[in-house]
Amino acid sequence: MRREVLEEVGLFDESIRRGEDWELNLRIRQAGHRVWFDPELSVTYWPRESWLRLARQFRATGAWRGELVRRYGRRNGIRYFAPPALVLVVALAVVLAVLQLTGVVSGVASMIASLVVGVPLALYLLLVLGVALAPGGGGVRQRSWTLLVLPTMHLSWGLGFLGGVLRGARDTVDASRLGTRNTPLP
Repeated sequence: MRREVLEEVGLFDESIRRGEDWELNLRIRQAGHRVWFDPELSVTYWPRESWLRLARQFRATGAWRGELVRRYGRRNGIRYFAPPALVLVVALAVVLAVLQLTGVVSGVASMIASLVVGVPLALYLLLVLGVALAPGGGGVRQRSWTLLVLPTMHLSWGLGFLGGVLRGARDTVDASRLGTRNTPLP
């Protein structure tokens, strides 16, 4: 990295807790400079110890991506809007099911609404199932975890994103890697 470019664009924005690299890269590109990707770089990732901590991690990450959308608009790319769309479709499906069970929505309107909501959900579930059953996907235990983990990641991230867009990320942090004494886990 060239120090003068970082100084020109204002260094890292320390108020951003997630996606700060994306935000800095955006400012570098907006200033007319290039950002290079080096495939030789490596990153260490520590998987979360529990399902709940995984959900917290992805909610926090989604909240900060939502915050970046608040600050910079839709420069994030369409893929960042898929998880919040999934959350909205699931919520709509729940509301529709209640309306159908109570008889408020019935007949042709009910069938059309079921298709509009059901087809995207069915496609999503087929995609998750396809990933879990793909060749090389491991044994039954690993495949079962995939069926649980992927929707957890997508729905948690989507909920966080919607919160980040609507109210901002504020002081949202991913505390899922904190030990019992509020110290990062190795």
